[in-house]
Amino acid sequence: MKQQLMLDMVSEDDLRELIRQVVSELLAAQAHAKFHEQPVGLLTREEAAKYLRVSVPTLHRRVQDGSLRPVHIGRRIVFQLEDLQRIVEQGSQPSSGLRRR
Repeated sequence: MKQQLMLDMVSEDDLRELIRQVVSELLAAQAHAKFHEQPVGLLTREEAAKYLRVSVPTLHRRVQDGSLRPVHIGRRIVFQLEDLQRIVEQGSQPSSGLRRR
């Protein structure tokens, strides 16, 4: 009864506008979440450094010397997990240049 009374107090145009606003906000929030969602198998610089147990500057040096290749997604720089796993597997070799923290 109370819900019916509240709907009687709202004009049809106001109700349509309210629904339009709510749907618009939900779609914008969903688009924002998808944009900022981290794809599976990709790690940020900080996550990659932590995975390799090195500092972010060391990670940057590996990019500069070509031993690690970043992936650019727009303005974001991420690293493929399989590349990091390969480096970890090779990490026991002295030629890898990565020191463990």
